[in-house]
Amino acid sequence: MITIDGARPLRIAFLSGERSMHRIHRRCGFAFILYSLALGAGPAWATYQVKTKVGKISYDSLELEERDGILGFAKVKSGIWQASAPTIADPQGRYFSVDPDGQETTLRLVKENGPHANWAFEFGEKWEPTRSNISKRQVFWEGPSGFKFKMKVAEGPFKDWYVAVEPLSDEAQEDPDKEPEWRPLKLVKDPKQALEFRYDDTNYKAKSN
Repeated sequence: MITIDGARPLRIAFLSGERSMHRIHRRCGFAFILYSLALGAGPAWATYQVKTKVGKISYDSLELEERDGILGFAKVKSGIWQASAPTIADPQGRYFSVDPDGQETTLRLVKENGPHANWAFEFGEKWEPTRSNISKRQVFWEGPSGFKFKMKVAEGPFKDWYVAVEPLSDEAQEDPDKEPEWRPLKLVKDPKQALEFRYDDTNYKAKSN
């Protein structure tokens, strides 16, 4: 007896002569066809979840950029940042930090983590992907995730000071063409001057192939 997965057991009688061999070949061929059909009866496509990291920190269409050791906002594409309280890190793994010596109110990037790179986040609007209708049995997600936030120093000489951006001059406010190419960040005591950052985290997409 020969048994092929997905097909009924096949009994083969070892008879003499061409007629017996022809019968064996015909039955084996039929069983192979059944087996092939069984393999092909599964789904012809599969659905899978795709997550694309965005990691963009922005403000009013501007993104973070370091110039002469100072952090600010400019019209650039700054790569993938990681924002997860209590730290923010740039694409090279450097940390968003106050002056480690506690002297300057400017912001910078440092290689070593520590109290100078710890922040308290105040979250605002948040957005999450929605469930896709591509499948009724499995859960897939579509759309972006992210949030808006303000940040203040968590500890040290500048504890509870907020991050702000250098304001535009009256002239630049009246004429967008006169806006500076780069606007430095700084620490301020007044919460009303705090900058609200936008963080675009991850894009979700359900795909089929």
